Amino acid sequence: TSVTEATQLSQPPSESGSQTQTQTQTQTTTGQQLIETAAPTTRSQSELISRALDYLKDHNGSFTVLTLSLYSQAIPRTLKNNLLDEARQSNLSAIDLQRLIINLDACGVDFTDIDGVNLQEQCFNHTQLMAGGINGVIFALLALEHCTLDGTETYNADSLVNLLLQNQKDDGSFALNFDMKSDVDITAMAVSALANYTGRAVVTAAIDRALVWLSEQQNADGSYSNCYGESCCESTAQVMIALAAMQIDRNDSRFVKSGYTTADALARFASEDGYAHMLGGATDTIATEQALLALYADANTANPYTIEITNHIEEIDFPLIILIAAGVVLVCGVALFILTRNRRKGRGEQDV
Repeated sequence: TSVTEATQLSQPPSESGSQTQTQTQTQTTTGQQLIETAAPTTRSQSELISRALDYLKDHNGSFTVLTLSLYSQAIPRTLKNNLLDEARQSNLSAIDLQRLIINLDACGVDFTDIDGVNLQEQCFNHTQLMAGGINGVIFALLALEHCTLDGTETYNADSLVNLLLQNQKDDGSFALNFDMKSDVDITAMAVSALANYTGRAVVTAAIDRALVWLSEQQNADGSYSNCYGESCCESTAQVMIALAAMQIDRNDSRFVKSGYTTADALARFASEDGYAHMLGGATDTIATEQALLALYADANTANPYTIEITNHIEEIDFPLIILIAAGVVLVCGVALFILTRNRRKGRGEQDV
C-alpha cells in the first residue's frame, strides 16, 4: 500500500534523521503512587483499580503478569510458573512467543534461556509470523523492545515495520487481515507498535493517516466500537494506549467528542471489581486487563507494552511465611531460654 501525503498530526521525525526514535521508558510511577494517580480524580476510582488488580490475580489473561508488574504488584507464583511451563512447549505460535517474551521480561525472567530454550530466537525466526493475522507483526515490534537481536534473525525492526506498512489500507486503517473490515483495535495497536519509529518519514505519514481514521471512528460519548459496531471497553482502551504511545494528550481536540475523552468513556465500563466488555456487563478479564494498561499508559504517557520494568516483586508462598515466622519464634524462644538459664545460674553462684 502506498503512503500518501497527509496532514501532520503526530510528532515530526527526529532531527538526527535516524530510522528509530526510541521512546522505550523505564517504569516511572510505581505501586500506591500509580493506584492513586492513574485514574483521573476520585478516591473511588483508586479503590476500583485496587479491586481490579485483585480480580486479575485470580483471572489470568494474556498480559496479566505485565499488568500486575506495572502496578508494582507481587506476581502470584502460579502465574509465573504457568508462563514458564508454556515457554517449554514446542511449536508455539508467533503470537504466543511474543506474549511470553513481554510477560516474562515483566517479571525479570531471562526469556533467552529457559532450560535451554531461546524464545527470542524462535520468535524472530518464526516461519508463520502472520498465521494469526497482522497481530503477529504488531506484537513482534512490541516484543522487539525487550530484545537485543544479533543480526542473524529472519525478522528485524526494518523488515517488521515495512511489513506492517504494507498492510495499511488506503484510508489509514488496519485490519486483522488486509481483506477484512477495518478494525479500531488493530489500527490503534499498529500505531502503538510504530510509535518508536517516527524517525522515518514514511512511518510518521502512516501514523498520521491512522490517527485521522481513529479520530473519525470515535463515538459521541468518547468511546470506540469493535468490529461488530459495539461500543466496548477494549477498543476504547487500545486507542488510549495508542495516544499515550504517541505522546498525545487525552484532551487533544481530535479525540474529544461532545466534550467526552477516551478516559471519560473508559470510566463508564467500570464494574464492581474491574471493567466490563460492554456497558453494564459483568466484569471481564480481558476488559479489566486492557483498561488497567490504558490507565497506566495515560498516567505515564507511555506504551505499557514496551516499558522496562525494574522493580520485580516476587510472591512469597504462604507456607514459607509460616516457616519463617516459626523460625523467628523458635530462635527467640531459645535465646530467652538461654538468657533465663544464665541468670538463674548467676544467682545460684552468688548464693554460694
